[in-house]
Amino acid sequence: MRYKHHISTTTAEMVENTTYSIETPKCFHCGDSGAVEVPMAGFLRRQMGALIQDAYPELSIALREQLVTGTHPECWNEVFGN
Repeated sequence: MRYKHHISTTTAEMVENTTYSIETPKCFHCGDSGAVEVPMAGFLRRQMGALIQDAYPELSIALREQLVTGTHPECWNEVFGN
C-alpha cells in the first residue's frame, strides 16, 4: 500500500511565516537579559554569516544593538540619550 503525503506548506513558506526568539546578553546598564523576536529567515541568514543589518533590515537599530550587546533600548536612552 502506498501513501501519498500532501504538504500544503513549503519549507520556504514555513521559514517566511515563523519567528524565533533570541535571548540577548545581560545589559551593562540594568544587568537584566532580554529577548528579541526575529524573523526565522533573518535568523538563518545571520547564522550563515550575514551582517546583522543585512539579516534583520526590518528591525530597528535599537533592537539590533540589543541583539549584539544586550543593551535594552530604554537603557541605551538612559545612558546615552536619544
